[in-house]
Amino acid sequence: MYKKKILVAGIAGGLLLMVVILAAGAAAAAILPYNIYDIPGMRPATDPVSLYIFSTPLSLLWQGQYYMQRYPRPFPEVLP
Repeated sequence: MYKKKILVAGIAGGLLLMVVILAAGAAAAAILPYNIYDIPGMRPATDPVSLYIFSTPLSLLWQGQYYMQRYPRPFPEVLP
């Protein structure tokens, strides 16, 4: 049961985070236009190493969801 919740939450959260990152990049490019490939050290999108860049949001969300499923109350109660 937890595996299914972690998988679904990781995919949904990763896709949502990817949309937010792409929207923020588009907004930044509209305000201050730039070409990402002119920045030194950037790889083209066809490079296999670029897969790590695109898989980072999914892996971060899966790790966070796993932690939250395993430790549902990681922080102490706040005293009134």
